[in-house]
Amino acid sequence: MLALLTLLLGLTASASVEWRRPVIKFNSKELTRSEVVVRLGAPLDLRCEGDGPVNWRPRLPKHRRYVSKLRGNVQTLRVDRPTAEFTGTYVCYYTSGSQQRELTATVHVYIRDPNRIFWASSNLLRVVKKEGEDFMLPCLLTDPSATDIGLRMDNGTTVPPGMNYTVYKHRGILIHNLQPSFNADYVCTARVNGVEKTSRTFSINVIQKLRFPPYVFLDTDEYIRIVGEELKIRCTTHNPNFNYNVTWKYATKSKPIIEERVKSSGENRLDIQSILTISAVDLADTGNISCIGTNEAGVNSTTTYLLVVDKPYIRLQPQLSPKLAHRGLSVEVNEGEDLELSVVVEAYPHITEHKWVTPTTPTSQRKNINSYDTTTDTMQVCSSKE
Repeated sequence: MLALLTLLLGLTASASVEWRRPVIKFNSKELTRSEVVVRLGAPLDLRCEGDGPVNWRPRLPKHRRYVSKLRGNVQTLRVDRPTAEFTGTYVCYYTSGSQQRELTATVHVYIRDPNRIFWASSNLLRVVKKEGEDFMLPCLLTDPSATDIGLRMDNGTTVPPGMNYTVYKHRGILIHNLQPSFNADYVCTARVNGVEKTSRTFSINVIQKLRFPPYVFLDTDEYIRIVGEELKIRCTTHNPNFNYNVTWKYATKSKPIIEERVKSSGENRLDIQSILTISAVDLADTGNISCIGTNEAGVNSTTTYLLVVDKPYIRLQPQLSPKLAHRGLSVEVNEGEDLELSVVVEAYPHITEHKWVTPTTPTSQRKNINSYDTTTDTMQVCSSKE
């Protein structure tokens, strides 16, 4: 019983021991500072030791292949002939336990390359960001002795008015609050022994923040179709950039087919024509159909109404002036006065021919089309004086 109690106390004491922060060694020597400099071509040998299983996190995921395959309380990272690409911050961390994972050790490695004062990956040289964002130019300094680290335009001029940036020796140069006026080519600069050296060229393109929703337009506010006919609605939209989309809202029984035609109209405009098609409409398809454009500034939409009928129709509706004396459709006028009669004609499909049948009195006619399926036809009967 005494032996069992002693064993339990020993296990409790062991479990309560807190792990120390991992220890990093460079070339087998424990680090006394957070930075090391490696001469180009010399080996990079980092060793991490901890109270439990540890591992390395290099700056680039592809460099994990240089970490030893064995897992345990000691982990090494070795590169025989590192290039400037290996410049960066390396993190050693515990691989188990949530509390232990917060215990890390870091070291920043400079691979000193006399021909390259900054390291920058080729896939990061073209920068596309939105207005108002911050961006870290990944100018990784390879020589800690460099001074006067800064930024200028590739043509030799200073940065644009209003541009503010912060230099981080271990990470790069952070540009604050990007603006469209910053669009240009830039280089990071530093001095080594009084001589200016520059990075590769970064091309920055800032997309202007949109202030208004997209433009959205439909040809008409009403469509009429007979059961079985095809419906095709074209929605015309445009936006200052490609960052927007066009959708449809409908309650039709039939499932429409949507297609888009995209066209770029210069640097600051993209046109999208969205076409909604129902191959054969049904009476249940009657209702509102909306075209909706959405961008970061908001939503804009326009709505049309689809009326589906079972057969063609023509409706005639007389329009008489309130000044005329009439009973129903019987009009009374004095001899010698002019008379104007109007009839609203509603029809689908479009009427192909229409006329007034009158006595031989001279008349004149004029037609005014008010909407998709409505025609106002007016006849004037003029007096004839001898």
